[in-house]
Amino acid sequence: MNEVDPAPALRALREQFPHWAFLFNPLTQRWFALRGNATTLVANTPEQLADYIQHIQPQPAPNPRDQQRPAGHTPPKTTQPATPRPDPHAPGPATSRSTRPRR
Repeated sequence: MNEVDPAPALRALREQFPHWAFLFNPLTQRWFALRGNATTLVANTPEQLADYIQHIQPQPAPNPRDQQRPAGHTPPKTTQPATPRPDPHAPGPATSRSTRPRR
């Protein structure tokens, strides 16, 4: 049987896909990728395993903030309107002197 050192390939897979767990079975010469309780992938090579993951892994939606802007373009600053806060020293609403019944 061909002896393969899986350490470099495992390290590369773990760096490329940090949310996956990877295993190599030297008896069957198979590579495994695990994610959560439901997803298990099996491949003959680490390259094939990476290809499988790239096809099933959802691609992140493009962020409009990451788009290229023309040189010298500064996006407009957006500010939130100030929320008025009550003045702690202002007199409160008018109230009656006492709600106790008279004797």
